[in-house]
Amino acid sequence: MKKLGFAICLTIGSMGCSKEDFQTPSPERVVIQAQMTLEDTGALTRTAMSGSTASFVAGDKIGVSETLTQRSNVPYTASGSGSSMTWSTPAATAMYWFNSTATHTFYAYYPYNAANNGNVVPIPVLANQTFGPTPDVNADMLVAGPKTQVRGTGGNAVAFTGSTAFTHAFSLLKFTISTSLISTYTLKSMTLRGGNTTVTPDKPYGMFNTVNTVSKVGYDLVARSLSVTTANNTAANFAQSVTRPIASTGLLGSIPITVYALVLPGLYTGTGLLNPSVQVQVSSLLGGEQQTAVIPLNVTNFRPGYMYSFNVQIGNGLIDIL
Repeated sequence: MKKLGFAICLTIGSMGCSKEDFQTPSPERVVIQAQMTLEDTGALTRTAMSGSTASFVAGDKIGVSETLTQRSNVPYTASGSGSSMTWSTPAATAMYWFNSTATHTFYAYYPYNAANNGNVVPIPVLANQTFGPTPDVNADMLVAGPKTQVRGTGGNAVAFTGSTAFTHAFSLLKFTISTSLISTYTLKSMTLRGGNTTVTPDKPYGMFNTVNTVSKVGYDLVARSLSVTTANNTAANFAQSVTRPIASTGLLGSIPITVYALVLPGLYTGTGLLNPSVQVQVSSLLGGEQQTAVIPLNVTNFRPGYMYSFNVQIGNGLIDIL
C-alpha cells in the first residue's frame, strides 16, 4: 500500500485593513494573510488527480477554521496558478490574529461546503463516484491541520506543510486487472463489499456513504477521523457497470487495466457479505457466458490517506486476486 498526500504551502487570506481600522485609536488588527507555493511542481491538479497526488487550481475553494477565536468554515478561493497562486476571502469573513503572543490553531478542508457550521464537516458522497482508470475527483476529500502558530513566529502567513500538509481523508483502492489467456476479455462490472455489524466511530457500517449530512456521517477536522452515528446512512456494498476491454497481447497475457475506487477508512469486521471483498464480472469477445467471481480483499483495516493495490488475474476460467 502506498501513502497518499501532498505537501502544500498554504497561507490564509490576503486583504488590506478597512478605512475604519486606520481611524480607530486601538491597535491595528493584522489580517491572517495567504499565498500558496506548490512544493511538488510535478503534482497534477485535483481535477486530473492521479492515484497519489493532487493540488489546487484557480477557482478551488477551501474552508478554514481557527479555534482560538472560534472562527469556523471561513471560505478561501484560489486565483492564479503555480507559485503565484493566492487565496482570498471576502472582507466580511476575514480572519485576524488575536495578538502577537497567543497561539492559534488552524484546520482546513476541501471541498468547501457553505452549509458547514463547526469542525465536523460534510464529506463527498462516495456512493456517487465512478469506478474508472483514475480516481473520481468529485469523491475526493482533502484535509489539513492542526497547524499551530503564534503571529510573531511565522509572520502573518500560515503554511500547511510537512506534518500539517493536506492529505486525502479517504482510502483508495487500486485494482490492476489482467489475463493470462490469448483472447480479449471485457470487464463488465465491479462490486465492492465491506462493513460492520456494530457501528462505532472507527467502524462505519459500510464502505460507502450515501449522504453528506454531518448528523449521520461527517469528518471531524480536530480528531482527524470520520464522525459516524448509529443513524448513519452508509452502504455495505456498491455495484457499478464498467465497460473496459482487457486487450490481449496476441500471446498469453494482456495489457493490464487499472480501476480505482475511494472508500471510507475504518476497521471492517463484519461477517459473511460484510467481509471486505470485490466481485468482478468479465466476458470474452469470443462469446460464452460471463464469468463472475467474488474475491476477499484480505484487508480489514483501511487507513485514511493510503492506497491499497490489488492484482486481479483472469485465466483458465478462474479469477484470482494476487
